[in-house]
Amino acid sequence: MYKYKDKIRYSLVDNTGTVPPYEILNLFQNCSTEQSESIGKGVKFMLGLNKAWVLIGYKLIINRPVKYEENIIVGTEPTDFKGFFGRRNYCIMDEDEDFIVKADSLWTLIDLDSRSPLRITEEDFVGYELGEAFEDVRADRKMSFKSEGEEQKAKIVPKSFIDNNGHMNNANYLRLAYEYVDDIDKAKEISIAFLKEAVEGQKIVPFVHKEEDGVGVTFKSVDGDELNKVFVKF
Repeated sequence: MYKYKDKIRYSLVDNTGTVPPYEILNLFQNCSTEQSESIGKGVKFMLGLNKAWVLIGYKLIINRPVKYEENIIVGTEPTDFKGFFGRRNYCIMDEDEDFIVKADSLWTLIDLDSRSPLRITEEDFVGYELGEAFEDVRADRKMSFKSEGEEQKAKIVPKSFIDNNGHMNNANYLRLAYEYVDDIDKAKEISIAFLKEAVEGQKIVPFVHKEEDGVGVTFKSVDGDELNKVFVKF
């Protein structure tokens, strides 16, 4: 597993003094990006190939909050490449290497011009050492809610939400969900499905689903296309 030590600084915590889940996603993103850079397959390299790895599914198990000034270990490793999909584990551990957060993620490789998925070849993942997948957490892009969902006021995707791949960064969907899920910082499990790209200036409409075992949020385009789903369990 690729991992490094870090310390939780003030800019990462919210008003509870702990790291909100969307910042956990940013810690994970930094870790996998650092791993890619370490084997010569970082951001500039991928842009040179006109390719990008795009996140399409996430599941997090949060054993406890990550605290201000806490010394942590952030880790990641790919666990599978097959067809059009790749999987990657993430974790945050304390100094004794006990798990604070564990996560599984599902990815696809796209052509940056056509935005179409590409079949993954051995050349695409050479240099990465495959690890063993976590048995107790698995991301799934398929997500459905029993309740119809209550429509909320539409939001405009700001320029600051756009990442290097030209679409709304994955962590920002979870950041938006904060407005619709009470006490999301106390979540024990979070699942996210990325269905369609959202771009700068696009209007997106949130729908809140009150489920028996948690709260879900569906983000749709004004035409009704599902862009993203978030499900939070406490």
